Formats: sequence, C-alpha cells, structure tokens
Amino acid sequence: MSNTLKIKFIGNGNIVQAFFFNTDLNEILDKSKGKRLSKYLKNKAEFSTYFANGFSRNIDLRTIITIGKDKFYEGEIYVNDTWTNDTDDLIKIRKAFRDMHGHEFEHVLTFNDNDRRSPDEKKPDFSKFKFCIIQNVNLDGYNAKCTIELDVDKNFKLSDMPILISDFDACIGQSRCNENLISKIYRFTEVEEEVIGLVYKGKNYLLSDGKYESDLIIDPYTFIDTTEYSAYLNKNEEWDYLDFYEKFLELNEEEKDYY
Repeated sequence: MSNTLKIKFIGNGNIVQAFFFNTDLNEILDKSKGKRLSKYLKNKAEFSTYFANGFSRNIDLRTIITIGKDKFYEGEIYVNDTWTNDTDDLIKIRKAFRDMHGHEFEHVLTFNDNDRRSPDEKKPDFSKFKFCIIQNVNLDGYNAKCTIELDVDKNFKLSDMPILISDFDACIGQSRCNENLISKIYRFTEVEEEVIGLVYKGKNYLLSDGKYESDLIIDPYTFIDTTEYSAYLNKNEEWDYLDFYEKFLELNEEEKDYY
C-alpha cells in the first residue's frame, strides 16, 4: 500500500535565466526599445533555459513534507558526505552523520555530496551560440515555491529520498564551453547550490516538472527593480564579458513603465 507524499520547497534565492543568440546583441537590444525586455528576450532567443529557480540551499530554503493530511517533516537539507567505501556499513554511516549534524540521517532530508549535478545537465552544447545574456532576479524577501507529489511506501523514510543538487562552484560541464559559461554565471549571480529535484526508487522527480509559483515573477515578466543582466561573447569556447551595462539600465527603466 502506498501513500501520497507532497514536498513543498519555499526558496528565497535567485532566479537565473540564460538567453542565447547568434545575431549581434546591438541589433537585438536596439529593437527591444519600447518592449518588455523580459518577454522580448525570451521570444527572440534561439534558445533559453533556466539555471536556477530560487531554490538555493544556502539562502533561507524551507522544505515542508506532508503525507496525507499529516505533516511529516519541516526543516533544512543536510549534506551527506559520510558514505564510506563499504556502503553496506550503515552503523558507521549513521554514527558519522549523527556526529556531524546531530540528527539521524533517516529522519532528515539529505543530498549525496558525491552526486552533485552540473547546472548544464540535459542542456545543449553552448558552443553553437555566439552571444548570451544572463538574467539574474534577486527574490529579495519574496518567495519561489514548488510542490512535487509522489506515491511512497507505507514504511517510507526520508533517507529513501535523496535531494538532487546542481553545483555552480564545483561542476564539470558537458563541454569546455559550457563549463566556462557556468563559471561566469557563478561569479555574476553567486548562486552556488541549487535544489533541482529528488530521487525515489531510482526515479528523478524534478522541480521543473512540479507545480511552480513565485510571489515576484509571472513568467516571462519580471519586476525589474530586482533584476540585472550581463552579456557575453563566445570566443573560441571562452565567454568574454560584453559591456552593455548602461544599455541594460536604460532598458530596465523603460520596462518599469509596464507595471
């Protein structure tokens, strides 16, 4: 017999989106005048993708789990770096985790320190694009929320459901080009560990497939006072910063008129 589990993530991190182009950015941005920049970039981009949706493990992230009508867990996500070469030795694992965190690892949410994912996982090779614009939205006290539902066994334990984390600081990208851009995103946004989903019985449940909402953003529109942009040029698979700072400030001011 199974029970329906709901896990709700409430985050206060950054929402990071990338827009890729092969058309010169001066032309792209000049034609955006008088338009909502957020929506315009999304429509004009040859490819766009989210790298973060506000669920940074390091910035006020809350998780609430209910099974049926009962609250099962509310708390943080702990790193589990206690696995030994002898993964069957649960007594050693339990003791090491308890000594480090003061909790039994079956009773809290954890992620496997050795299973950090690259932020470009399941994304294309960015080397085929010439330009990239990064949009960084600081939630700044607002919330991003996402709920995932799944059926779990009656004897379910939290240790049965490790959390998936993408790591901007220590990733190995799918290509040198991708990895270089991720390092630029990390320096620009300071996003480090982003929760992207969970695993149960070998199946991934991703936040991108869950029910998502935000107090601040109704995609693809943004409240621009909390938004900043940065632009890059792909030169031999190295992404060089392009100085469009003043242009983005001007376009941000125009977008405010829509709210």
